[in-house]
Amino acid sequence: MLYPISAIRPEAEDLIGYIDTTGNIIVPPSYVAGGYFFEGKAGVVDADGKSGFIDGTGSLAIPLLFEGVGKFQNGVCSMGGGYLDHRGRWLIEPRFLIASHFSEGRAHVSFDGESFAFIDLSGRVVIEGPFQSCRHFSEGLAPVRREGAWGYIDKDDEIVIPFVFEGEVAWPFFNGLAGVRLDGKMGFIDRSGNFVIKPRYDQLTRFVEGLAGVRSGSKWGVIDLGGRVVVEPRFDRLWEFHNGLANAECDGRAGHIRQDGEWAYQPKYTESYRFFGELAVAREGVVYSYIRDDGIPVWTSEPYAMPQTPPFV
Repeated sequence: MLYPISAIRPEAEDLIGYIDTTGNIIVPPSYVAGGYFFEGKAGVVDADGKSGFIDGTGSLAIPLLFEGVGKFQNGVCSMGGGYLDHRGRWLIEPRFLIASHFSEGRAHVSFDGESFAFIDLSGRVVIEGPFQSCRHFSEGLAPVRREGAWGYIDKDDEIVIPFVFEGEVAWPFFNGLAGVRLDGKMGFIDRSGNFVIKPRYDQLTRFVEGLAGVRSGSKWGVIDLGGRVVVEPRFDRLWEFHNGLANAECDGRAGHIRQDGEWAYQPKYTESYRFFGELAVAREGVVYSYIRDDGIPVWTSEPYAMPQTPPFV
C-alpha cells in the first residue's frame, strides 16, 4: 500500500505524492489532491482539477477525466453524484446531489441535499423514505432519521426498531450492537432495539475488535461486548481499535494504546490518528510523520505541510 504525503509549494496549494511503508517516495509530489488507497486504487487530482485513480505502482489506472475525489468500496466509487466501476466506467450516471458509498447492495442518496432515499446497484430507488439523515446498511439494518428521531429499517423498508433515539447520529450495527442516544445518554442496543448496555455514557465509539471507547464526563475508557470495563476512564480522547491499537490522548500527549490500556510506545506526539494498514499519521508541533506501531517515524514532512489524515471507515 502507498500513503499520501504533502510537499509545500510556495504561494500555492501543497502538492500530493505517495510513499511506501518504508518511507520511500514512490510518486513524487505532483497532484493538487489525493486520497488513501481503497481496493487497490487512490483518487488523485491534477492541476487542471481533473481527477482519476492511481494503482499501487503509482501509475494511472483510471484517467484524469472526472470531478472530485472518491474511494472504492464494495467494488464501486461514489464520484460527482454518480458511481464508477473499477474500469472507470459509469455504473450509475451522475444525477444525485449527495451519494454515499454502497454497503450491502444499498447506498443512500439525495437529489436536494435535504431528503434521502436508498438506491440499489442499478441506480433504482428501492427505499423512498424520505429521511432527514441516513447511515449505511450493516448486518442487514440501517439507521435512518425522521422527524428528528432515529430508528432502524431493513432492506425491505420495514421499520425494525422504532424512531425513538435522539442526537445527531446513530451507529450502524457492528458485532450485533449499535450505539444510540436516549434521554441524553448513549448506550448499545441489540437488533430488537433493547438496550444490552444501558445508556449511561456521554459519548462512545463503535464496537471494533470486541471493544468500544466510552466517555463519562471528560474521560474515556474501554468496555467489552458485555459492558464490562476493561480500561478505566483516564484518557482525554480515545478512538477505535484497529489491529489491536487505538489512538489516544492524555495530559497533552498523544500516541497509541493497546487493548489493555497501556501505551504501545511512550506518547510523544501532539496529535495521533488511527492506523491504516501498517502506518499511522502523527503530528508533533508543525510537522507530521507516518509512524510504525512502535511509534518510530518512517517519513516526516516539511514544517507546516498539510497532513493527509486517514478517513473514517
